[in-house]
Amino acid sequence: MTNAKIIIIGDEILIGQVKDTNSGFLANFLDKLGIKVEKVSTIGDNKNDILTEIDNGIKNYSITILSGGLGPTKDDITKKTIAEYFNSKLIENKEVLEHVKQIQKLKNITPNALNLSQAKVPECCQIIKNENGTAPGMWIEQNKNILISLPGVPFELEYISKNELEEKIKNYFKLKYNIHQNIQTQGIAESELATKLSEWENKLPQNIKLAYLPSAKSVTLRLSMYQEDKEKAEIEINQQIEKIKKIIPNNIYTTTNLKKEEILLNLLREKNKTFCTAESCTGGNISATLTRIPGCSDVFKGGAVVYCNEAKHNILGVKNETLEKYTAVSEETVKEMAEGALKLYNCDYAASVSGCAGPGGGTKEIPVGTICFGLARKGKSTITKKCFYYLDRQTNIDYSTNEVINMMLNELT
Repeated sequence: MTNAKIIIIGDEILIGQVKDTNSGFLANFLDKLGIKVEKVSTIGDNKNDILTEIDNGIKNYSITILSGGLGPTKDDITKKTIAEYFNSKLIENKEVLEHVKQIQKLKNITPNALNLSQAKVPECCQIIKNENGTAPGMWIEQNKNILISLPGVPFELEYISKNELEEKIKNYFKLKYNIHQNIQTQGIAESELATKLSEWENKLPQNIKLAYLPSAKSVTLRLSMYQEDKEKAEIEINQQIEKIKKIIPNNIYTTTNLKKEEILLNLLREKNKTFCTAESCTGGNISATLTRIPGCSDVFKGGAVVYCNEAKHNILGVKNETLEKYTAVSEETVKEMAEGALKLYNCDYAASVSGCAGPGGGTKEIPVGTICFGLARKGKSTITKKCFYYLDRQTNIDYSTNEVINMMLNELT
């Protein structure tokens, strides 16, 4: 099995100043290639720590990928440390030098010594082109194992991985397939799901792995198999999925790897329907979730963020009497919000949400975590409901977003 270790380098990562997204991207990138990621390490810009992690990686893993520390400043020591580990000197690479000069010229900047130092790389490495930046990636082979060093800037790392590194790895290793299949459930808690599937799970073949992945959206079951014969693996996994369907037939909404919001948009297209939103406590999160999906504009017409009562009244036409009598966090208010949005955007469906997301602002009558929802339907009566979630603000926003998507999925199916 081709295995891998990922090393994330940077003091800013360790202290939480910068969020690490590179390890998640690289793990997913390698997994899709059929490479098993067995370890992820995060370390600071410390020479001894880098040397220790490189040594462990090159001796125990087929691929070791480092991210970060390739900049031109003194705190970026990865390149020099790699050269030290492999007893290699830094030499100027003419191709990289010309690339650095060209980038600086495009920026109308005269390159200084620090900029030009980006062209110095360990003599033992092969250069991996970085069209989006000045720091090249580096590829070093030792005893059939590979050390890869990439810039820490996420868009540079992702570009190099997809456009330069993928084919290079495929050509170097004989890779098997990592097959993953998701079964997305709804309306059932993780513990209840595990209880119902217990007997089936005990009989699961050893070469198929099961994982429970709970989230604000649902509990996802993931079946995984590492296999040379992709077609055979998919057949075996599909046989297990059919068994699961018989055990929990009413709790599975898809066996594809599509996200819920993708399924919703596809259903709207199939039925030739349009959708819009009116959001208060979620602050546009529902709209943002949908508009992350390319092509959503053919069915999603827009969303109004009406955070204060004046906006609810002026934009959506919610009556002041309704707000005064029932408050903004009420089924009466979300009903008028949804109906106002339906009229404003001229849609087939309009979902609304208003609540107390917290952590403050709650009362005895309306505690933190109280969220109200509305769903206006062209030619039909408006549906409303009230839910009670948690004290954490982001969790309430995530659960509310999921609830709106669930309401629409239930309506369309």
